[in-house]
Amino acid sequence: MAIRAGLLLHVSRGPAGPRPADLDPRYDPRLDPRNHFAAISGSNDWSPHEVAAQIPGDAATVSFGVFLTGPGQIELRNAELETGAG
Repeated sequence: MAIRAGLLLHVSRGPAGPRPADLDPRYDPRLDPRNHFAAISGSNDWSPHEVAAQIPGDAATVSFGVFLTGPGQIELRNAELETGAG
């Protein structure tokens, strides 16, 4: 099994409701158009990575996170959330 790590940015509109995974155990976050991913390949060295997405004017929440599938360790340092013209 390949170790997969990455960054996740989730954009939602309207009020927060139940998480899709709570409603459907077959939910696959990779298929949700509100999710934006940046995969990170395995490395022992520190290196910068980023994930970007267009944020609609009516967005209610923007969530950011990291994920790791499989054994290993991932750390997040000096995280930033920037806005700017594309």
